[in-house]
Amino acid sequence: MPSQKRAAKRALVSQRRTTSPAKPGTANHLFDLVHDLDAIVWEADAQTWQFTFVSEPAERMLGYPVRGWLEDPDFWVKHIHPDDREKAVAYCREATKRSEDHRFEYRFLAADGRIVWLRDLVHVVKDRSGRPERLHGVMVDITEGKREEEQLGRHLQSLQAVNSVAASLNQSFEAASVIREAIQEITKIFHFEATRIFFEDPRSGDLCLFSSYETRPELWTKLRTIPKNTGIAGRVLKSGQAMILEDIEVDALFRELRIANIAQNAGFHFFAVFPIKNKAKIVGVMVCIGQAPHRLQSFEQLLIDSITEQIGVAYENAELVNRLQRNLDRTRALHEVNLAVNSNLELNSVLNVLFDQTGRLVPHAAAEIRLLNRETGLLEATACRNLDVKEWKAVRAGRGLAKIVLETQAPLAIRDVQRDPRTSNPEFMRREGIVSFLGVPLTVIGDVIGCFIVFTREDHDFVDEEIELFSALASQAALAIHKARLYEQVTRQTEGLTAANAELKRHTLEQGVVAHLGDLALGGCDLQSLMDEAVVLVTQVLQVEYAKVLELLPGGHALALRAGVGWKEGLVGQATVGAGYESQAGYTLLSYEPVVVEDLSTETRFNGPPLLHEHGVVSGVSVVIHGKNGAYGVLGAHSTKRRAFTREQVAFVQAVANLLATAIERKRAEEALRESESKYRTLFERSRDAICITTRDGKFIDANGAALAQFGYSRDELLCLDAARLYADPKDREKFRRKINRHGWIREHEARLRRKDGVELDCLITASLWRDANGVVQGYQSIIRNVTQRKRFEAELQSSRTQLRAFAANLQAAREEERTTVAREIHDELGQTLTGLKMDLAWLRKKLPKDQEVLLEKADAMLGLMDDTINAVRRISTELRPGVLDELGLSAAIEWQAREFEKRTGIRCGLDSSVNEGGLDKTRSTALFRIFQEALTNIARHANATRVRVRLDQSNGQLRLHVRDNGGGIRKSKLADPQSLGLLGMRERAMLVGGDVVIADTRGKGTAVTVKIPMAAGEQGGKEKGKREERNGEKANTES
Repeated sequence: MPSQKRAAKRALVSQRRTTSPAKPGTANHLFDLVHDLDAIVWEADAQTWQFTFVSEPAERMLGYPVRGWLEDPDFWVKHIHPDDREKAVAYCREATKRSEDHRFEYRFLAADGRIVWLRDLVHVVKDRSGRPERLHGVMVDITEGKREEEQLGRHLQSLQAVNSVAASLNQSFEAASVIREAIQEITKIFHFEATRIFFEDPRSGDLCLFSSYETRPELWTKLRTIPKNTGIAGRVLKSGQAMILEDIEVDALFRELRIANIAQNAGFHFFAVFPIKNKAKIVGVMVCIGQAPHRLQSFEQLLIDSITEQIGVAYENAELVNRLQRNLDRTRALHEVNLAVNSNLELNSVLNVLFDQTGRLVPHAAAEIRLLNRETGLLEATACRNLDVKEWKAVRAGRGLAKIVLETQAPLAIRDVQRDPRTSNPEFMRREGIVSFLGVPLTVIGDVIGCFIVFTREDHDFVDEEIELFSALASQAALAIHKARLYEQVTRQTEGLTAANAELKRHTLEQGVVAHLGDLALGGCDLQSLMDEAVVLVTQVLQVEYAKVLELLPGGHALALRAGVGWKEGLVGQATVGAGYESQAGYTLLSYEPVVVEDLSTETRFNGPPLLHEHGVVSGVSVVIHGKNGAYGVLGAHSTKRRAFTREQVAFVQAVANLLATAIERKRAEEALRESESKYRTLFERSRDAICITTRDGKFIDANGAALAQFGYSRDELLCLDAARLYADPKDREKFRRKINRHGWIREHEARLRRKDGVELDCLITASLWRDANGVVQGYQSIIRNVTQRKRFEAELQSSRTQLRAFAANLQAAREEERTTVAREIHDELGQTLTGLKMDLAWLRKKLPKDQEVLLEKADAMLGLMDDTINAVRRISTELRPGVLDELGLSAAIEWQAREFEKRTGIRCGLDSSVNEGGLDKTRSTALFRIFQEALTNIARHANATRVRVRLDQSNGQLRLHVRDNGGGIRKSKLADPQSLGLLGMRERAMLVGGDVVIADTRGKGTAVTVKIPMAAGEQGGKEKGKREERNGEKANTES
């Protein structure tokens, strides 16, 4: 580790420096010299640039401890200014690689944020093989020298800029641009925030803004005119001496100015006004404003005085040239307009010449022509220049200043049109920035035909010579407008006739093509021939080189070229293009509307497929060939020339595409019909059910094999048979016809039909009306299913279920009887025995001596146990068969059970009963009571309810029990769950007595159980439910 050893040696030398003075020529003496220099001496590894030595001035000059330089290998690179880093590192790396000593300058970021310019002198130390091993260098702070160079450069730049400004002012007669360049240079040279030039108006004496340059123009837009003899500018204009306020904060004079508040709010401090002279005459002033207090040096003021004097000379020279130029422009304008009047009959051309000359005569001008409508008497907007056309046309005609010019037939000049009360549209003037107005009448042989109006967006006082000039221009223009109107009228009539004739020919040709293709389609022409003919006719009508029909392939990712004209041999029938946004056809298909391309090379919506590029296609139109269930493809026409396709041409291509779409759909329909007929015939023949087609009067038209086998007829026999002969009961036939004629269809109509051998069949008939193409009913299409065997099985099943129900009823009755017997025996026999034992035990207890405490306690315990046993016997007896049900009836038993439930569970239970129990037998009472017990048991176990409402009533021979709680409800899955034994038991008990149970979840408000049973076994409702017990069970599940 040589570098670490060297560092250690230097550390020892540094330590010795602090203990003894250095002698000349010793290492310490050299170390002192290095550390006392105003430069950084350093050493670094030539490959890694890791510093191995840095002298102490590094910390004094740049603020970074020496340790940071030595520990961080990237320290030097990291602290080079970002703008210089890449260049400095690259230069040093290349010079080191070449083993060349080098020097370079760059900016370095000091620890306190300063930017320090360094000059780095580097010596490359080589090893024995000649390769760079170490770098020795000295960094010198050259920041101050750089500042002096920059200041000297700025002075030289200022002198050069002033000389450039002076040269421009002396060489150009265009005062506005050169003066603006001059004040722009002044603003930059002297670091002003704003510089403005004001020249004296010879008519008003006011100082008017001529040119300005501001870094913050929004603060000074209002200061455009300085009234004569006011403020500092007025004083300078009188005295001819500049007035310079180095700091307006301490100058009382500045506070009197109108702009004082603006300047102070903007943070300005420096304010100066310099006179602009032309020889001995003062023609204006130059106002300069600065951000910071500033004292002008003498040479700076001399420069400004020189520039202002040259500005004055340039302004006067330019004014002289401008006067000469104006006279020349007026003469040229009259000549140009006169030439246009005599050589051109087109109205727009004449008006453009007039507007062009107006723009040359008046700077920042806008102009308009309003012509009189003889029918309405209003001035209509005809043409304008440099105005927002939309807003200009929205201005109401025939009002305001234009109307005054029309009525007075005399010129009207207004210097500030926005403030003039006669202006009817000041908002429009403000939006357009219009300041001044000149309107002159357009007159032809004493007849006023309109107005010619000139606007300016700068303050402009139209003098008499300008008014006379524009009046002369207006006279020439009026004559030209009159002639052009006549010419346009004749031209429009001629062009209209020509266009109408061409349009008629084109429309006739297009209609003929569409009619021809329609005839081919209706005449049975095959689809491919129709497509081939269509593309040929499209190219001829549109006069293009290419046309194509593209078919969308299955999957929708590509389009195949099915027909075409002009394409290379072998492409039609083989080529494909993408169906995505990359191609014109794909884009057309996805946008589902016509697409017109004028120039494919500039198209941004899609790139265009290779098929078009390879054939040099430039423009084209493509439309969708619609289909009933989606697009069939795309019809396109293309040209190698750039052209626009009219709306009518696009409509023609779409008409051809629509005709192709109709032909394609017709072919598809025919194919689908053939396929449908084939499938229908297959289903018809293979169906296991009998299928017949008959006329309205019952004649068989067709029947499948199953029908022949089912009724025992041959096909010829059945086709000669009247359908009415198949019905065993003619009433079934009439009922069938009424239903199907009323609804148009019938489903599973029950009827008994007769075979050829006389055997009757139970059948279900599903049928619909059979109509012709015009919708007229021709007969019936019927599917007849033989359900004779199913009927027999159903009857047997019904009988079996009836027997099972009877068995279950007997079992239930025996169970209830057994319960009654057991309850009575428990209550009578066991209850009386226990009562006797209790009485004997009480007698024995009284006979025990009082000092026999143990025996007395035992006797008391036995008496308590006896009471509990008696209560248990009573409870068991009641649960087996409540005596109240037999003694007091159903209503009392339900009321008793509700009270017991409330005491046992704490759930409030309300009861409403309005039942007359006369004629209600024991079996129904018991069934309804047991269902009620099970409902309360379910509520206690599952409902989590706090309140139960019970209602017992009767109507129409039906006894109804309704139990409703306010619990969490019941899931539908539980209603049909075979494991829900309680619910199944409730339904079974109800069905045994001809009733049913409906359990419903009341949408978050609990569960409602409704039980309905007939009052007596002879009631009709009970009989019907007894016949349909299976359906009742299904209904209960469904309604729940």
